[in-house]
Amino acid sequence: MRVEGTSENPLYTPPELPEDNKTEQDQFLQLLVAQMQNQDPLDPQDGADFVAQLAQFTNIELGLETNERLAGLQASGQSDSRAAMMDLVGKSIDAEFNAFRLTEDSTPLDLRLDLEGPADDVEVVIKDENGDPVHRIDLGKRGEGESDFSWDGMGSDGKPLPPGNYTVEITATTEEGSVDARAIVSGTASSVEFTEDGATMFGFGSLLLDPGSILSLTAVTEPDA
Repeated sequence: MRVEGTSENPLYTPPELPEDNKTEQDQFLQLLVAQMQNQDPLDPQDGADFVAQLAQFTNIELGLETNERLAGLQASGQSDSRAAMMDLVGKSIDAEFNAFRLTEDSTPLDLRLDLEGPADDVEVVIKDENGDPVHRIDLGKRGEGESDFSWDGMGSDGKPLPPGNYTVEITATTEEGSVDARAIVSGTASSVEFTEDGATMFGFGSLLLDPGSILSLTAVTEPDA
């Protein structure tokens, strides 16, 4: 028994697609109709081939619907992620200082160097978004573990670095070879920023850092009155 839908209660309602996504669907329908109109009546298209074309059309339609649903899920997930990031504000954070974005001219920073072993010579190089060095910090000989150092926020020209994206490269060496090293910045997250390029970053004063750089975070306790 064949069951037919009606306009009031269709068995299948195609998804409403954005105009850009309708192009491929419309082109397929036009080709299918043209083929049916121009086929030889004495040698009609094989039924199996026709069913295969209809199946292809269904796959196109379902694929477009899937893409639309995935886009919706992605937008929802991004919204949830941003909401969760707001919990960082006011937390005391240790973060790896390997890349940062300046929203205003740089200011002095207190940092920590973390070495996997002792090093005879340690140099910290700050590079701009083109990979060009803009400042070098010679830390000399350092022991294994953590030790303090600072950066005055200046470039090699003695002026504060302007807003932009920067990376931090640390070279630590001994007579035997290189030593793994990283820089760490600590402080209270002051803001969460949603940048124009779609990134979500948290603020340390004039710095914006990637959430992936976070090493640890703790709630800031208020001092007893």
